[in-house]
Amino acid sequence: MISVMRATPGMTVADLATVINSLADQLESENRTRVVRDESGVDRVLIGRAPKGNYVVAITVPTKNVITELEA
Repeated sequence: MISVMRATPGMTVADLATVINSLADQLESENRTRVVRDESGVDRVLIGRAPKGNYVVAITVPTKNVITELEA
């Protein structure tokens, strides 16, 4: 979750740059990957960054773990 940082009237340019850079860093580091488990507890859907670093939308057949399949 992103921390709230507000720009206020009268802020110096340096302080404003610090606020903007901090928000950009938080957005960049936020985890955007989602993994969905089926009713038996197997990770079946992955949307976002795969284990190898590329971005994917991946769905496996029942009983196959999507993360394990993407690592192979």
